[in-house]
Amino acid sequence: PDFELLKHEGPSLIFLICGCSARNVAQERSKPGKNKKRLEAVPWVFLNSGPGNTTKGMKAEWLTVKDGLLYVGGHGTEYRNNTGAVVSEDSMWIKTITKTGEVKSENWKDIYTNMRNKAGYSAPGYLTHEAAQWSETRQKWYFLPRKASTTVYNETEDETKGSHILIEADPELTDFKVIYVKNPKASRKDHPERGFSAFDFIPNTGDELIVAIKSKEVKGFPPESYITVFNVDGQVLLPDQILDRNLKFEGIYFV
Repeated sequence: PDFELLKHEGPSLIFLICGCSARNVAQERSKPGKNKKRLEAVPWVFLNSGPGNTTKGMKAEWLTVKDGLLYVGGHGTEYRNNTGAVVSEDSMWIKTITKTGEVKSENWKDIYTNMRNKAGYSAPGYLTHEAAQWSETRQKWYFLPRKASTTVYNETEDETKGSHILIEADPELTDFKVIYVKNPKASRKDHPERGFSAFDFIPNTGDELIVAIKSKEVKGFPPESYITVFNVDGQVLLPDQILDRNLKFEGIYFV
């Protein structure tokens, strides 16, 4: 059977992946994947950062399933130092994992670069990704960036760079369409500190409707999470609704 995904936030766990007869867990940083069984956790796969030739663990931010493979991705942008120089491109690599645990590293630098260029955020600007899905029904990729900036990364300014775009792509990730998520009663300026951290397609809608989580993280304030619903054309059907205050939600899945 195909993988089923359950994104789960726990103590250092970010995704729970339900496979054939086991639950395989990919962690957010540095710790190996886990095969959770009878309250015991044993290593399943280890996701090395970048091209896979390092001992540093990958910082996983999103995952989805396409053609029987589990895709695991990071932020999808370069990391820069205080002068703006690129110090790492590791997060522009993604991993594919088979049901038997075979891991392959793929360089998505060109894909991520073409995507942000199409959206109007060319380097040193950036898009950061925490939410991506392959739609088997529509045969398209969908990305909801967390942050979108036309300027070089600045920690303080990044807090108000929340994205309001949905990016649709063909199966080969060569043709990108930028869709603005539009709430007719609001504008991006109203809540620029909110950015997408997860989404899923609402069942029985032909993958036409999306339910998404937005996160707000501002230094000196507790985190906030919001839920919203819109269609693949960007029309908002349910404006941002705050979830339990001071709790951080980064995953959503229908069972």
